[in-house]
Amino acid sequence: KMSVIFLTRFSIPDSFSYHYKSFRLSRDKTEVEYKKELFSKKRLDQKMIYFRSLTFPSITQQKNKNWKWYIFISFELPEEYILELETLVTPFSHKIIIHQVQDIIDFKKLSSKILEHIPKPYISSRIDDDDGICESFVERILYYLPMDNHVINFVNGKISFYNQFKKNIEFGKSITYF
Repeated sequence: KMSVIFLTRFSIPDSFSYHYKSFRLSRDKTEVEYKKELFSKKRLDQKMIYFRSLTFPSITQQKNKNWKWYIFISFELPEEYILELETLVTPFSHKIIIHQVQDIIDFKKLSSKILEHIPKPYISSRIDDDDGICESFVERILYYLPMDNHVINFVNGKISFYNQFKKNIEFGKSITYF
């Protein structure tokens, strides 16, 4: 049976033991400064607003239910956010699985291992913890399933931003990426 596998990194730290810093947030900072900012209440509260209001419903409300979602979180993520994520996914526990990882290298290893055991054919899609997709994404992407070893990129989107005064997400104009 064909399916779409979503992979999401939720505030996973960069690896400071590795020579290349993967994230802009980790560049030009010590590991302590970086983790303080990564796990700050202000940043994580904003991430949860995006995740709860945009990312989560955009996947769970797909017209085509042929998907599975792996959410990767840090062992260092504060407990209140772990509990909030667990509460969100509980009604979807047969479709959404949360894994804890040490850092981005651990995420890459574990996600590769998980994908090795998924029955083929499938399409994997990484969606960030502050992104959203249209309700027909799964339906539309499965059209490309016969195209093995290809990258499919939907180029239309909308600009969104966090309104710190209203504490919500607002949407701007439509855009096309090339």
